[in-house]
Amino acid sequence: MKTINLFEFGKWKTVAKNEAKLEAFNTFLNTLWQNRKATTLSYDEQDWEFDDEAKEQQFLSLNFKKQIRAKNYVGVIRFGETVVNILPKVFKQQGEPNETDLQQIHAHLLWWLSYNSKIQFPKSWSNFNDIKSDFFEILIYSFANYTKTTLTKILYQTYQEVENELPYMKGRLNMSQYIQRNLSQGRWHQLSCVYSSFELDNRFNRIIKYVAKILLFATQSQQNKRLLSDIIFMLNDVQDKRMIAADCEKVHINPLYEELLPILDYCRLFLTNSTVLRYKNELEVFAFLLPMEVIFEDFVAGFLKRHFNDHLKTIKTQKSDKYLATNNLDEKIFQIRHDIFIERFKKTPIIIDTKYKRLKRKDKKNGVSQSDMYQMVSYAIRRGCTDVKLIYPTDLGSSNNEKIIYKVKDELAENQIIEIEIYEIPIIQNNFELQSNLNLEQQFEILKNELEKSFKAILL
Repeated sequence: MKTINLFEFGKWKTVAKNEAKLEAFNTFLNTLWQNRKATTLSYDEQDWEFDDEAKEQQFLSLNFKKQIRAKNYVGVIRFGETVVNILPKVFKQQGEPNETDLQQIHAHLLWWLSYNSKIQFPKSWSNFNDIKSDFFEILIYSFANYTKTTLTKILYQTYQEVENELPYMKGRLNMSQYIQRNLSQGRWHQLSCVYSSFELDNRFNRIIKYVAKILLFATQSQQNKRLLSDIIFMLNDVQDKRMIAADCEKVHINPLYEELLPILDYCRLFLTNSTVLRYKNELEVFAFLLPMEVIFEDFVAGFLKRHFNDHLKTIKTQKSDKYLATNNLDEKIFQIRHDIFIERFKKTPIIIDTKYKRLKRKDKKNGVSQSDMYQMVSYAIRRGCTDVKLIYPTDLGSSNNEKIIYKVKDELAENQIIEIEIYEIPIIQNNFELQSNLNLEQQFEILKNELEKSFKAILL
C-alpha cells in the first residue's frame, strides 16, 4: 500500500505511474463530488458558495504530470493500492512529515473535533499511546473500541411492530391478510397477527452494523479489524441493510441509554463524510473527507460555548435571520449568515466570523482580503452592530499575534464608526509531546489555557 501525505494547498505529489490510472482516479473524485449532496459529504447542511457552480471535483487538483495537490479538505482517500492522507495547512512544513509529526497533527485534529457541536466525541482518551500516523485509523479505533465496550454492557432493543402467522392470537388480527392468505386457502387455523416485540433488529443496530462493515473494508489495522468483526458478530441477528446519514436522525435513544449517543454520533460522522464505491465493478475505493473551514468554525464556537457560556448572555452560531436586500417583488434575498453572534452583559453585541486562512502581514492590509472586509461591513450595517471580530488560526510559522484594528465610517448612520478587529488565536500547542498517561483534555491543557486568555481579551 503506497501512502502519500499532502498538506492543504501544499506541494504537488506524484500519484500514478500512468495517465489512465490518474484519469480513473479523477473520474472517481468527480463522481464523489457530484454525489456529495446525496451523501452530505460537505459535513454540514450549508454549501460553500464556490462549490455551487463547480462541476469538476474540488477535493484535489490534478495535472498532466500525473500529480495531485490538496485543496481545502482534510481526511483520507483510498484508491486501489494508494492511500492519500490530506493534512491541515497550519502544520505545513518544509520536509516530509515523520511519524511523530503525523501523530501530533492527528492528536490536534482529535482535540479540535472534541469541541464539535454536531459530533459528541468521548472526551477522555485512555488509549492515547495507540495513536498512529493515520488519522482515519484513529477515528475507526475510537469508534470500534467505544462501541464494542458499550455493546458488551448494553445491547439496545426496542419494541418493533411485527407481523407473523401464529396458531394462537397475539396482538391484533390483520383481517384483510387473514382472509386473503389464510381463510380463502383453508388455513383458517393460522392467524395473521400484528404485535409489538422487543427486538434487537432495529434501526439503531442496523446503522451500527452497516457502519462497522464499511469500516471493516476501509481499515488496514488488524486491531481495528478484530474490534469491528466482534461488533458485527454481536449484531449477527440484525439484518444487513444499507443505511444513510438521514437514518441517524430517525433514531430516538431512550434517555436511560445515554451511553449509546456517542455511538450514534460516530455513525453519523462516518455516514456523512464517507463514501465507499466499487469503481467499474472491479476497483473498490473509499473516501473520508472533512472541510477544514467548518472544523475551524465549529471548534471556535464549541470552545466559546463550553468555556464562556457563563460569562456571556447568548452565543448563537450560524445566525441567519437577516437578509441584505429585497427585490422588485419585495422578496428577501442575499441571506446574511455570520458564524457567531454574541450578546454580552452590559456591553454591545459582537459579530464573530472565522477565517481559516494564513494571515500574512506583509502590507498595510496585513493579509486581510478586501472581500472579507466588504462582507464584515455588510454584516455590521445590517445587524446594527459596530463591533466585529475576524478570527484567524495561528500556524507553525506565526510570530506576530498582535491584534489589528480597522475603522469604517458609516456615512449613512451619521458617521458611526464600525470597528473590525483582526485576531489570530492559538490552535497549535508548541513543543507538544504525546503522553500516554494523559487523556485528550489533559494533553491540551496548556493550549486550552492560552485560548481562554486570548478569548478573554477578545470578548470581555
